[in-house]
Amino acid sequence: MNINQEDLKKLVSDFKKKSEELEDLINPILDKNKLPQKEILEVCQVAKFSKDIDESIKIIGKGFPPSPDFIIEHNEVLKGLEHTRIINSKSKNVLKIKSLIDYTENIFRETYPELNILIYISIQKNFNFRQDQKKNIADIIVNTVYKKYLGKEYQTPPFLTQLRIMSHSLLVFEYEENYSPPEYLPKELLIKRVKKKEIKIEKYKKGENKLKEYWLLLLLDTTSSTSYVLDRNVDYSINTSFDRVYLMEDLGSKIIRIH
Repeated sequence: MNINQEDLKKLVSDFKKKSEELEDLINPILDKNKLPQKEILEVCQVAKFSKDIDESIKIIGKGFPPSPDFIIEHNEVLKGLEHTRIINSKSKNVLKIKSLIDYTENIFRETYPELNILIYISIQKNFNFRQDQKKNIADIIVNTVYKKYLGKEYQTPPFLTQLRIMSHSLLVFEYEENYSPPEYLPKELLIKRVKKKEIKIEKYKKGENKLKEYWLLLLLDTTSSTSYVLDRNVDYSINTSFDRVYLMEDLGSKIIRIH
């Protein structure tokens, strides 16, 4: 296949431009607020939404209870934006494993602060553990990684299915999920999640009079088996007290308005 060099240059240029535009949206919010990792991810996703949607939206700031998750400006009017992920029944175990990996990374950083490497790690499917075992498991992973890094003989713990190490500018533990294709999003579940969020609207109206509308952004993380994908044969349109509701597939940035 012949690649047109000019088209390639334009593709790279467009990608850089979009990345810079996203940074311009994200950085002012992160500079103003010290946020946990989960909320930083939400900021990035909402910034992506505001760029990909075919309307002019400006993120004014990160909201905190009793305000909506984000304050946005649309058509020169302030509006509240709620953000939530729709995840399935697998999420509890996967999130528990991710928490273990994050915890292990912190222990490794404290133990070997001078070491910057990238560790790809996979855990046995359906691996379960009690909270009081977490520290011991993390210590086993740390010792295994360090021995492998030094080239020493080590015994792979039975719950580890993959362990790869690469040089890197930072210390990063990258969890590689034992991926299985996401399921289609059931409309019944969608309606249930929207109804649950609707309860907050009256509270928001009492606490914040400047906001003229309330929007809801529902995110499907299609890179994870804990989420769902859209069924192209289903009409996801719904009735709700939100002024607008959007569904967004994170991977392909597909956005559909369902109300």
